[in-house]
Amino acid sequence: MIFSVQIKESISNLAILALAFSLLSSGCQKSSGTASVDNLSAANQKAAQQVTAKVDNGSLSPSLPKTASIFDATKAWQDLVYQVEIGPRYVGSTGSIRTRQWLKKELNNLGSQIYEQKFTVNTVEGPKEFVNIIAFLEPSNAVQASPNTEANNKSPNAQNNYSNQAATSKDTAESTTAIVLGAHYDTKYFKDINFVGANDGASGTAVLLELARVFKKQPLKQHKLVLCFFDGEESFGEWSDNDGTYGSRYFVENLGKATSPLKLEVKDVVAAVVVDMVGDKKLHLTYDTISHPQLLEMLFNKGRELKFTKQFKRSDVGAISDDHLPFLLAKIPAVDVIGFNNNENGLYPSYWHTAEDTLDKVCADSLYVVGTTVELFVRDLDEVLE
Repeated sequence: MIFSVQIKESISNLAILALAFSLLSSGCQKSSGTASVDNLSAANQKAAQQVTAKVDNGSLSPSLPKTASIFDATKAWQDLVYQVEIGPRYVGSTGSIRTRQWLKKELNNLGSQIYEQKFTVNTVEGPKEFVNIIAFLEPSNAVQASPNTEANNKSPNAQNNYSNQAATSKDTAESTTAIVLGAHYDTKYFKDINFVGANDGASGTAVLLELARVFKKQPLKQHKLVLCFFDGEESFGEWSDNDGTYGSRYFVENLGKATSPLKLEVKDVVAAVVVDMVGDKKLHLTYDTISHPQLLEMLFNKGRELKFTKQFKRSDVGAISDDHLPFLLAKIPAVDVIGFNNNENGLYPSYWHTAEDTLDKVCADSLYVVGTTVELFVRDLDEVLE
């Protein structure tokens, strides 16, 4: 993602109301527990040993408000730690492959319908293959059916390979509107540093995976839920309209086409919620002037209703280009849940896109606040949107 002081001209009609998280008043609970470093790669051993004493063990601060959410922040924390243990997860890397295998295994354990959306793009670094992982959850009012479907398409600019790994209902898929939840699982590639992306990459993925468990246990009532683990959010060179958000752009551009594994038109997606960089111990969620204003109001009102009042203050303002942008450009209401102002001077975190984006910068408390709020916010959307 990239921070901008200007709103994209093409979406300047979106209101510039926004809302933000302030510092967690109690911070994140420290403990004597430490994250295991036994399974870390040799390249990560030294850094892990240096930060171990400062690492949260996944327990929550007692002062956090209790809610009706079933989001398990301890599980989300374990998922975050596992990604960091894998190491760098940039496009095409061994770490990226391992992350996809792990995500598919976890989602298969839930009995979710899973798709791999593969495509190739000529980037500034040459041709790169990207793989989105898409999980599909039916609403509780859906009628289950059985036909398997598989889509496959090739073109000069993109090669697609979709494998349907579970039964899907063609009738239900075509007749039910959807809410999309998204996060990127890739990390940015650096030649000279070992970038493990504890916050930028791992935190959003961890929250989204736990939300998959939550909504499998207690499905939405009206809308199907599409969980998108996007590849290639990070740019290879300088961020631009054509370098970055590869996975989300491809997903949105192919809605309603034969190249899409889901029987969804753009008009069928009633809302999209993207979660990114949400694990920081000093979490501020950015007041994103690009996000859809009504969704922002609902999201932050929900946070205040849950008594996360010290976290939900209108303070940090910015315009963020992230995986929600392709949805907005397609006129799909979308909101970016992102902590990009976690610095005393209001700018991006000092460790952003450096080797210091490590486990000692993140904690389970922040995952709890975001995961709980997003779960209940999405349930509200399910009730009020047609």
